[in-house]
Amino acid sequence: MENGDYAVYFKNSKHGEDNYLSRLLSSESIVDAVFDGVSTAGEGSKASLTLRTYLLNAEINKPTDVKNLLTGANINLSNQFMGKALTTATVALKIEDRLYVFNVGDSPAYIFRNGKAIELTTSDSLPENPSVISQSMGIEDKLDIHRKQFKLRQNDRLVLATDGITDNISPDELYECVIKNARNPDVVVNRLESLLLYKKRANIGHVYNFFKNDDQTAIIRFF
Repeated sequence: MENGDYAVYFKNSKHGEDNYLSRLLSSESIVDAVFDGVSTAGEGSKASLTLRTYLLNAEINKPTDVKNLLTGANINLSNQFMGKALTTATVALKIEDRLYVFNVGDSPAYIFRNGKAIELTTSDSLPENPSVISQSMGIEDKLDIHRKQFKLRQNDRLVLATDGITDNISPDELYECVIKNARNPDVVVNRLESLLLYKKRANIGHVYNFFKNDDQTAIIRFF
């Protein structure tokens, strides 16, 4: 299966701590990733940039390469910054018709197919307090990296996003943006921008009873 077309929504002006990567590996292999630096730790931008650099420069041929990279980057962050440089990480590796998704934290990944939004990540956010995550990159050497494998089909649509988007837009609203008469990923980016602007002006959120003003990143890929 070919890699398809993609577009990126990136508004990083609130804290400057989000980052992303879309890297072509071959005609049938790509890596898409989003990172959301943790503002309360103090060095979130350094953490998200470190993760991006690891994935940008390393040789990636198989799923275990991604897991090893995340493990190594986590140890580096923990030892160098002593828990002050934290970030989420959601990484999607496509090899032919297989998608391997790795995540730490609360940045979700979805496949939209046949009228459904299929979540491919396991959130580390606390149900009683969604603003608190139980695990992130850089806290300590020990890390539980969630992994899911998915078989792709033609016309599947992949979205990776940080919580600056998904705290304000519900999965149903995201589905409407991604699926309804969307000819290409650029259409989705324009819809996200319009919807987020409306919600900000109206002070409407999804997770909270208000709009969460945060960095916003999403990668949209049409297969």
